[in-house]
Amino acid sequence: MALARKIFKSSVIITSGEIVAQVCSLLRNVILARVLTKADFGVAAILGMTISIFEIGGRLSIENCLVQSKDGDKPRFMAAAHALQAMLGLVSCLLIFATAYPMAAYFKAPEAAWALQLLSVVPLIRSLAHLDLYRMTRELRFGPGVLSDIVPQLIITLAVWPLTLIWKSYVVLVWLLVGKQLASTIASHFLAKRPYQWAYDREINASLLHFGWPMLINGLLLFGIMQGDRFAIGIKYTVAELGVYAVAGSLTLVPAATLLKLSGSISLPLLSSAKDDEPLFIRMQATTSQVLALFSAIYAVVMILSGGPLVRLVFGAKYGDAAALTAWLGFSQALRLLRCMPTVAAMAKGDSKNLMYSNLFRLSGLALAFPLAMAGVSLVTIASCSAVGELVAMIGSFWRFSRNHRIPANTFLPAFSLAAVFIGLSAGLFLLGLPNLTMWIPLLVTTLLVVAIVVAYLALFGESRRLMLSKLAPKIPFLLRFAG
Repeated sequence: MALARKIFKSSVIITSGEIVAQVCSLLRNVILARVLTKADFGVAAILGMTISIFEIGGRLSIENCLVQSKDGDKPRFMAAAHALQAMLGLVSCLLIFATAYPMAAYFKAPEAAWALQLLSVVPLIRSLAHLDLYRMTRELRFGPGVLSDIVPQLIITLAVWPLTLIWKSYVVLVWLLVGKQLASTIASHFLAKRPYQWAYDREINASLLHFGWPMLINGLLLFGIMQGDRFAIGIKYTVAELGVYAVAGSLTLVPAATLLKLSGSISLPLLSSAKDDEPLFIRMQATTSQVLALFSAIYAVVMILSGGPLVRLVFGAKYGDAAALTAWLGFSQALRLLRCMPTVAAMAKGDSKNLMYSNLFRLSGLALAFPLAMAGVSLVTIASCSAVGELVAMIGSFWRFSRNHRIPANTFLPAFSLAAVFIGLSAGLFLLGLPNLTMWIPLLVTTLLVVAIVVAYLALFGESRRLMLSKLAPKIPFLLRFAG
């Protein structure tokens, strides 16, 4: 019961922090999308992509190694991790600066090259962050890490509107990105309990690189997955069309990123603690899979059926043509949530290659997108390629995890089947044209399906139901009869 209370408290902290962070991100995007032209919003997307592609230190997942490694709590291990992270941050900085002009020319926005060069300091600043906040998560202490994220988010969200009064162009995003990273790094040092130190240790560096090289490759693959379709759009489409695509991606990514971070932050330390106890690991894996099924099903129904009304409501009528893009990208993200079932479990067992291989499978969607973009197909067709790739990746990840770790299929299958039914139903209604009807009909159907998902979840999964309701019952007495 003590562990359950700790897990519940941690999940509340993570969820609250991630909701604040993602709401702030969405608010900034809404303000920028309404103030900037479509072309300027497209340039803003290019700036974010350039930082992402050359982020080496973060892709090594040094922070996850601190959580997973048996030596991750030792001061020297962290000091060596700090030094390696800083070195990689400098490499990222130099790469971004050197490629600024070619990147801007590729997207037909040469005037943005100076902004890309200025943003080269972002990964360098990030690499100087204190890793002690990640070490604390070994004990399910997520509060300091959440604070270091949400405080900078709140600061720059409050600053975005005044800055748009000074710069009514993509220039405002340059200063927002630099300011956010600077504030986040400062906060990490302020909240850390241990001193910030550097050390060189060949053995520790070798263990960090051994854990991280599949994650580095996976990070590059993930960049291709998340941003590759935008590079495909750069072949023949305008910067304004890229801006429309970025708006749809922004709306679908905000809730998906929240759910992915929540599930990973809770599941990884929980499953890692049980990695040597197979029966306990299987029980925990079944429970975490059930939670992921609930998340993915609700997310899919909302994005696929109500994505159109949401994008017009949030970003304005000028982005009404992003409605179908939102549905397809939302479908893809729902499949990605389901893919967390095997990938997080594999990482808990020290198998970081599962995510790498599943992302290799995911590139099948990108392989479709580039030739189709060269042929000049619609943006919706480009978006549908991501769903195809995500389906292939999900199947490949489940297959590899079951084969390598001998986890019974019925650990995942009930939860997966529940999500698949509702995701398939919402996709079918979309193809039949439900979102094209009066705005209130899709919203009504979405509400009914969300209620149906929750009822099915509570009815089918007793262990998760009891865990959830035992926490809610003291505050909502009539739920006591369901908790048992």
